[in-house]
Amino acid sequence: MGNIRKQSIHEVKPDPSLKTDQGWVSMQLQWLISEKTVGSKFGTLGHTIFPVGAEHEAHVHKNAEEYIIIVKGRGLQTSGGEEFEVGPGDIIFVPEGDVHRTKNLSSTEPLELYFVYAGAASLEKSGYKRS
Repeated sequence: MGNIRKQSIHEVKPDPSLKTDQGWVSMQLQWLISEKTVGSKFGTLGHTIFPVGAEHEAHVHKNAEEYIIIVKGRGLQTSGGEEFEVGPGDIIFVPEGDVHRTKNLSSTEPLELYFVYAGAASLEKSGYKRS
């Protein structure tokens, strides 16, 4: 794929291949920037909405750091053996190889966030593995 400089989040479809039995529980994830979507070589930007009851079960990225920015809602984040509640404006740093998990805590509203894989231009290159 050639390099794409601009696209709209409203035109990027959620990834239908992410399945519950692989740890992606009811999530709506869009790959906004990656090697597959825009030709990125070094990083990935994603947008995720966790409806009520949704979560991303424990997993690691052995080849990438992850940065998570909470936009809306309330969630539970685990990383490096720590567990903490998160909300709008919170930023989470997940070192490479750190087991981490995200869960929507609200019974009435979605949890929305953006994330970056620093050092990997795709989920596969991040070294993703369910824990």
